[in-house]
Amino acid sequence: MRTSAPAHWKVDLTGVPVGPCHVIQFIFMVLGLISFGHADLEPVWKVAIADDKDWIEQKDRLAERINAITVIARLMLSSTAAFATTPPPSRSLLDYTGWARLDEWAVKDALEGKTENERVW
Repeated sequence: MRTSAPAHWKVDLTGVPVGPCHVIQFIFMVLGLISFGHADLEPVWKVAIADDKDWIEQKDRLAERINAITVIARLMLSSTAAFATTPPPSRSLLDYTGWARLDEWAVKDALEGKTENERVW
């Protein structure tokens, strides 16, 4: 049985220029961290060839991570929806509800042929 990860699980970038090489390695590392919790796939390979107990522990850990990320995403979505649909507490501080009107004015001015400098506030 194989003890090290297969070659296609590793980032071998021989012959690739230095700039793109670092970018590709960084992307591979980030995607590995997000999906498996490891920047390198060697620990994942060791779990894959290990006994069932290690596999179950790794699977449970990933399920807990996905559950936590889902809860955070739900909270962010609901708070964003609440923020976007309620009026601001003080319009003088930040009137985020008036931004849509500014876009409407920009479209109206563009249709009338006015430029940014000719806009009447």
